[in-house]
Amino acid sequence: MGNIINDLKKFVPATIETGTAITVNNEHKNIRSAVIDTDGNYIKSSTIKQQADNIKLSVEKFAENFSSGSFIDISNKKITFTSDTLMTRNNSGDLTAAIDSDGKLIVGSTKTKNNGNGYIIIKNGSIKVYNNDDKCNIEFGLDDNGFMVLKYYDNDGTLLYNLGPSGITTK
Repeated sequence: MGNIINDLKKFVPATIETGTAITVNNEHKNIRSAVIDTDGNYIKSSTIKQQADNIKLSVEKFAENFSSGSFIDISNKKITFTSDTLMTRNNSGDLTAAIDSDGKLIVGSTKTKNNGNGYIIIKNGSIKVYNNDDKCNIEFGLDDNGFMVLKYYDNDGTLLYNLGPSGITTK
C-alpha cells in the first residue's frame, strides 16, 4: 500500500495526526481514512473511489505483504461484494438474509417467480409447490410438531393423502 507520508504529498486537502489520516485525492477521485503506525505505514483503512462509470468501497486491514477486508465494486451493471459474510437488513434493522463464507444462503423464506406455471415457497422447514391457480399441490418437510411429512393435494387444494410419521392418511 505504501507509506502514507509519501501518499499525502499527492492529497489535497489532507490532515494528519499520529495514528490517523484523512485524505482526499483529487487526481484519483478517492477519499481515504486510515490508521497508521509511527513509521507512516497503513494498519487499516477505508476508501471510497468514485469515477463516472464505477464506485469502489473498501475496508482493509494490513499486515506484512498482506491485506484483507471487505470490498464493494459497482461497475458495468454489476455489483461485486467481497467479504466473509454478506448481510441484508430491513429498515427496522432485522436480519433478512445472509450469505456466509462458504456461500450458504440463509433466509427466512424463499419464493420462486411464478411464470404462469406455479411456484414454490420454502419456509419454516417446509417446501410447498403451488399450481398456476395458487393452490398447494405438494407439501413436504416438517409439520407444526417437527415431524417429517409428505402431503399431496388435488388441483383445488384439497388434501388427498399425507405420508407422515403415523403412515398414510387420506382426506
